[in-house]
Amino acid sequence: MDNNHAAAGKFGFPVLRLKSEFDAVKQKGIAVKTAVFVLLYLPDDTLSTVHCGIICSRRFHIRAVRRNRAKRILREALRTGVPAGVHPGRVLLIPRRPILKKCMPEVRGILWDAMRKTGAIPSDLSQEQQFC
Repeated sequence: MDNNHAAAGKFGFPVLRLKSEFDAVKQKGIAVKTAVFVLLYLPDDTLSTVHCGIICSRRFHIRAVRRNRAKRILREALRTGVPAGVHPGRVLLIPRRPILKKCMPEVRGILWDAMRKTGAIPSDLSQEQQFC
Protein backbone atom coordinates (compact mmCIF):
# COMPACT_ATOMS: atom_id res chain seq x y z
CA MET A 1 0.00 0.00 0.00
CA ASP A 2 1.34 3.40 -0.95
CA ASN A 3 1.45 5.72 2.07
CA ASN A 4 2.43 8.90 0.19
CA HIS A 5 -1.14 10.18 0.21
CA ALA A 6 -0.99 10.52 4.02
CA ALA A 7 1.84 13.04 4.17
CA ALA A 8 1.80 15.58 6.98
CA GLY A 9 -0.53 18.30 5.84
CA LYS A 10 -1.88 21.47 7.32
CA PHE A 11 -2.62 19.74 10.65
CA GLY A 12 1.02 18.92 11.45
CA PHE A 13 0.56 15.15 11.34
CA PRO A 14 -0.33 12.63 8.62
CA VAL A 15 -4.07 12.09 8.23
CA LEU A 16 -6.19 9.15 7.13
CA ARG A 17 -7.85 9.88 3.81
CA LEU A 18 -9.02 6.64 2.22
CA LYS A 19 -12.23 4.85 3.16
CA SER A 20 -10.27 1.59 3.22
CA GLU A 21 -7.97 3.00 5.93
CA PHE A 22 -10.91 4.13 8.06
CA ASP A 23 -12.64 0.76 7.59
CA ALA A 24 -9.51 -1.20 8.54
CA VAL A 25 -9.11 0.77 11.77
CA LYS A 26 -12.82 0.37 12.61
CA GLN A 27 -12.75 -3.40 12.03
CA LYS A 28 -9.35 -4.40 13.44
CA GLY A 29 -8.39 -1.54 15.76
CA ILE A 30 -8.06 -1.59 19.54
CA ALA A 31 -10.87 0.52 21.01
CA VAL A 32 -10.72 2.69 24.13
CA LYS A 33 -13.91 4.49 25.13
CA THR A 34 -13.70 7.64 27.22
CA ALA A 35 -16.26 10.23 28.28
CA VAL A 36 -15.16 12.67 25.55
CA PHE A 37 -14.20 10.42 22.61
CA VAL A 38 -13.70 6.89 21.34
CA LEU A 39 -10.15 6.10 20.24
CA LEU A 40 -9.37 3.27 17.84
CA TYR A 41 -5.72 2.33 17.30
CA LEU A 42 -4.35 -0.09 14.71
CA PRO A 43 -0.60 -0.77 14.98
CA ASP A 44 1.19 -0.71 11.63
CA ASP A 45 4.96 -1.14 11.41
CA THR A 46 4.99 -0.20 7.72
CA LEU A 47 4.27 3.43 8.67
CA SER A 48 6.92 5.79 9.98
CA THR A 49 4.61 7.65 12.38
CA VAL A 50 1.02 7.83 13.58
CA HIS A 51 -1.61 8.61 10.95
CA CYS A 52 -4.80 10.12 12.39
CA GLY A 53 -8.41 10.48 11.35
CA ILE A 54 -11.47 12.04 12.98
CA ILE A 55 -15.09 11.07 12.35
CA CYS A 56 -17.76 13.50 13.50
CA SER A 57 -21.16 12.80 11.96
CA ARG A 58 -24.47 14.64 12.25
CA ARG A 59 -25.35 12.25 15.02
CA PHE A 60 -22.82 14.13 17.19
CA HIS A 61 -24.67 17.42 16.70
CA ILE A 62 -26.97 18.76 14.01
CA ARG A 63 -25.05 22.06 13.86
CA ALA A 64 -21.88 22.02 11.78
CA VAL A 65 -20.33 24.67 14.04
CA ARG A 66 -20.39 22.24 16.99
CA ARG A 67 -19.02 19.35 14.91
CA ASN A 68 -16.21 21.52 13.60
CA ARG A 69 -15.33 22.69 17.10
CA ALA A 70 -15.10 19.10 18.33
CA LYS A 71 -12.79 18.25 15.42
CA ARG A 72 -10.62 21.33 16.10
CA ILE A 73 -10.28 20.36 19.77
CA LEU A 74 -9.19 16.82 18.86
CA ARG A 75 -6.77 17.99 16.15
CA GLU A 76 -5.11 20.39 18.58
CA ALA A 77 -4.88 17.69 21.25
CA LEU A 78 -3.24 15.39 18.69
CA ARG A 79 -0.88 18.08 17.47
CA THR A 80 0.32 19.13 20.92
CA GLY A 81 -0.20 15.98 22.97
CA VAL A 82 1.21 13.08 20.97
CA PRO A 83 4.92 12.54 21.65
CA ALA A 84 7.60 11.68 19.12
CA GLY A 85 8.12 8.20 20.63
CA VAL A 86 4.67 6.87 19.72
CA HIS A 87 4.51 3.47 18.05
CA PRO A 88 3.56 3.83 14.36
CA GLY A 89 -0.01 3.04 13.40
CA ARG A 90 -3.39 4.45 12.52
CA VAL A 91 -5.53 6.34 15.04
CA LEU A 92 -9.21 7.08 14.60
CA LEU A 93 -11.01 9.45 16.97
CA ILE A 94 -14.79 9.75 17.30
CA PRO A 95 -15.78 12.67 19.58
CA ARG A 96 -18.63 12.60 22.05
CA ARG A 97 -20.69 15.64 23.08
CA PRO A 98 -19.01 16.28 26.47
CA ILE A 99 -15.82 17.26 24.60
CA LEU A 100 -17.40 20.65 23.89
CA LYS A 101 -17.32 21.47 27.62
CA LYS A 102 -13.74 20.32 28.30
CA CYS A 103 -10.62 22.48 28.26
CA MET A 104 -7.59 21.57 26.17
CA PRO A 105 -5.31 20.26 28.98
CA GLU A 106 -8.08 17.88 30.08
CA VAL A 107 -8.62 16.55 26.55
CA ARG A 108 -4.86 16.21 26.04
CA GLY A 109 -4.53 14.21 29.28
CA ILE A 110 -7.46 11.95 28.38
CA LEU A 111 -5.94 11.39 24.92
CA TRP A 112 -2.59 10.50 26.49
CA ASP A 113 -4.21 7.97 28.84
CA ALA A 114 -6.28 6.42 26.05
CA MET A 115 -3.26 6.06 23.76
CA ARG A 116 -1.30 4.48 26.60
CA LYS A 117 -4.11 1.94 27.15
CA THR A 118 -3.94 0.90 23.48
CA GLY A 119 -0.18 0.44 23.66
CA ALA A 120 0.55 3.29 21.24
CA ILE A 121 2.64 5.16 23.82
CA PRO A 122 5.54 3.26 25.40
CA SER A 123 5.18 2.68 29.14
CA ASP A 124 8.60 4.21 29.86
CA LEU A 125 7.57 7.60 28.40
CA SER A 126 5.94 9.88 30.97
CA GLN A 127 3.52 12.71 30.27
CA GLU A 128 5.77 15.17 32.12
CA GLN A 129 8.64 14.39 29.71
CA GLN A 130 6.39 15.18 26.77
CA PHE A 131 5.19 18.61 27.90
CA CYS A 132 8.44 19.98 29.33
